[in-house]
Amino acid sequence: MNKRIVLFFGDQQVILHTIGVATAVTGWAMKGGPGNAAEPTGRKKLTGKVTVAAGPDFYRSAFKVDKVAGHTNIWRVDPKGMGHGSIWVNGHNLGRYPEKIAVAGLYIPECWLNIRNNQFVIYDEDGRLPMTVRVIAEPTPGRIIQTLSAQTQ
Repeated sequence: MNKRIVLFFGDQQVILHTIGVATAVTGWAMKGGPGNAAEPTGRKKLTGKVTVAAGPDFYRSAFKVDKVAGHTNIWRVDPKGMGHGSIWVNGHNLGRYPEKIAVAGLYIPECWLNIRNNQFVIYDEDGRLPMTVRVIAEPTPGRIIQTLSAQTQ
């Protein structure tokens, strides 16, 4: 069954033609990565004996962030050695890798980090193992937090 829908955008007429009857997809919800990030079961620890995954797979690991008074590092996940996929940190999607441009890694906003344990999940479409993935703290491009007083001229 074909339908013709006429809409007006400003003073212009827009005609939409639909073909057939489609079922609406509803109830979408965003989850913090695959499954329950706090669930300890369902994933095996990788060992050096495994060299190739059977196909696309999810990997989970953890890291700690040490805060230094008066200094904030720029944190990144470097997906070195990975194929194509996505990375989540503490349930927040950092995006896809590899980037179209050369970058040092995927930036992790400081507000998404915990002082103690932080979890990250990697989904690699090519089945590559995350044996060389690193979480990098960049103190050099970091920001020194200090209070500046207003100067009068």
